[in-house]
Amino acid sequence: MRLTHSLSAFALLLAAACSSSLAPVNVGGVVARVDDGQLVVRNETHSPVFTFAIGRETATRTDWIPCADPERCDPLAPGATRRTALAEIMGGDEPELFFTWWHGVATPNGWKPDSIRTAVLKTR
Repeated sequence: MRLTHSLSAFALLLAAACSSSLAPVNVGGVVARVDDGQLVVRNETHSPVFTFAIGRETATRTDWIPCADPERCDPLAPGATRRTALAEIMGGDEPELFFTWWHGVATPNGWKPDSIRTAVLKTR
C-alpha cells in the first residue's frame, strides 16, 4: 500500500512537471520561454524578426511603437537565439510578460511591421 501511495505521488509530480507554466510558447515560428531569470527567444522563421517584451501590468500604462528598421533596431536573424535578463525588461519582475514580434517590411515611406504577433509568457 505504501508503494502505491509513493507511485501515485510520483505520478502527480510528473504530471505537474510536464504541464509547467514556463513551457516554451511558439508564436508563428518564433519560440519564447523564460529560463533561469532570462527571456530566451529563438527565431525559427526564414527572415529576421523584431521583438518586444513588457510586463503584462506595465503594458496597461505604456505606449510603444514597433521599430522595423534594421538600421535603427536590432533584428534577430533566422535560426538565432537571444537571451535577455528579466531585470532588463520593463515589468520583467511581474508574473507574466507580453511577448511580441514582427517582420520588417520596406515601403516607399520607410520600414513598417508586417503584423504584430503576441503571446503571454509566465515568468514564474
